[in-house]
Amino acid sequence: MYEVFNNFVNFANSIIWATPFIVVMLGGGLFFSMHTKFVQLRLLPTMTRLLISREASDKGTSSFQAFCTALAGRIGPGNITGTALAIYYGGPGSIFWMWMLAILGAATTYVETALAQLYKRNIDGEWRGGTAYFVQSRFGNRWFSAICALAVLIACSVCFPGPASNQTSAAFKTIFPNSGWLSAIVVTGLLGLIIFGGIKRIARTAEIIVPFMSVIYIGLTVALIFSNLDRVGNAFGMIFMGAFGLDAAFGGILGTTIAWGVQRGVYSNEAGMGLQTYTGATAEVSHPAKAGLVQAAGIYIDTLFVCTATAIMMLVTDCFNVVGADGTFLYIGQGSADIAVFAKTGETGVPVVQSAAATLLPTVGPIIIAVCMAFFAFTCLIAYYYLSESSLTFLFRGNTTKTRKTATMVLRVVILLVTFIMSNNSVEAVFNAGDLGCGICAWTNMAALFLMYKPAMKLLKDYEAQRKLAKGTPRERDEAPFFDPKKVDFVDQEIRDVWSDINREKIDAANAG
Repeated sequence: MYEVFNNFVNFANSIIWATPFIVVMLGGGLFFSMHTKFVQLRLLPTMTRLLISREASDKGTSSFQAFCTALAGRIGPGNITGTALAIYYGGPGSIFWMWMLAILGAATTYVETALAQLYKRNIDGEWRGGTAYFVQSRFGNRWFSAICALAVLIACSVCFPGPASNQTSAAFKTIFPNSGWLSAIVVTGLLGLIIFGGIKRIARTAEIIVPFMSVIYIGLTVALIFSNLDRVGNAFGMIFMGAFGLDAAFGGILGTTIAWGVQRGVYSNEAGMGLQTYTGATAEVSHPAKAGLVQAAGIYIDTLFVCTATAIMMLVTDCFNVVGADGTFLYIGQGSADIAVFAKTGETGVPVVQSAAATLLPTVGPIIIAVCMAFFAFTCLIAYYYLSESSLTFLFRGNTTKTRKTATMVLRVVILLVTFIMSNNSVEAVFNAGDLGCGICAWTNMAALFLMYKPAMKLLKDYEAQRKLAKGTPRERDEAPFFDPKKVDFVDQEIRDVWSDINREKIDAANAG
């Protein structure tokens, strides 16, 4: 049964991740960048200032909490294992294409999150929204919106938990060889405690863990890079030369380099997948564009900082292998004795990153990576659960509260079982399943964005116009704009009522003035 499932996943991925997918993701990012006049670069200071807003309510989370919850889903196996896989199959040049996807994808992230905010709804006393919600609100198309919700539900409950729990087990097994099932029990048990606490507990947990784990991991990588400072220039040279097939060692895999860079980039930062739309919609903001700008900032932290730090750490320590399409190794690193062993066994992922850390801190380095990986993976699992629950809520929105609660309970059990079972499968199998989930989410979400991106453009124009007229410090001007639904003629009455209620005082004050 396992072999049949894996063969099906590989076949599906060969279709989903074909060349058109690369064109859609890179081309889509460029399309939205041009339409927003490269908002991800123009308003970068504004993104940073909006990020620290902590306004929240009983219905929603603060922008910072929503950002941390979304970042919890981005920073995880994709940043450590995913980066190692990109270099393993695509060479150092794949990192450049991860960067390109991140920069262009930040515009995509603005569009999808702004739309999620615009069309959010109050369900059971909490803000809910996402791709499925805005497709339903904009077009009234139940079948397409249901497909979008189902894609996220399947991906986040069945496909994505495996890589997170698996790589946590892999990290600890390098330190404690027989700890695989023990780590699976611990991770699954802790996840159960969190997910039965609701979105408020999820947001508070992410708000605490995400900044802490990011600082620890970046601190280690920076220390390791500075200890090999003379090799940093060569590392970046390998990335840029490899990106365009100019490196003699990796010139023959240019197509693979681009494909793996885009593939790992999508999996890592989730730009275009629509996952952060569900967390972005929960933010308590006065203007939908604000949430879009905050979530766009997360792309930079995820890829340009965390993934890059992982890649440079591997390259400067010469702890990486590169394999060709025929299985022949194009390069075997010399930075650690473990690397040659990994080449013989075909092992990659977090153990390779741990071998790089061990070159600076032989005993402590792998342990720090294992602990960081555990935090990364755990917060990913929390985010995946929330995304699954949001999609389930949408699919069961017409049912009674009792029915929704029963379905939610079943969902929790499924995620906990998948988390436990997949902990000790092969890294190839679990990441293939993750890629399948990533692909189905991206295709459905990008289709929705191309169909209805224009409202996001109007929101940005309205936000920038208000900001330009606002007075005060830069931060005060950033926070001054508010959304008046009367200015937009393409939202339904329920959405108008939602935003009229959110900004009632500001709208009344503006009218009185």
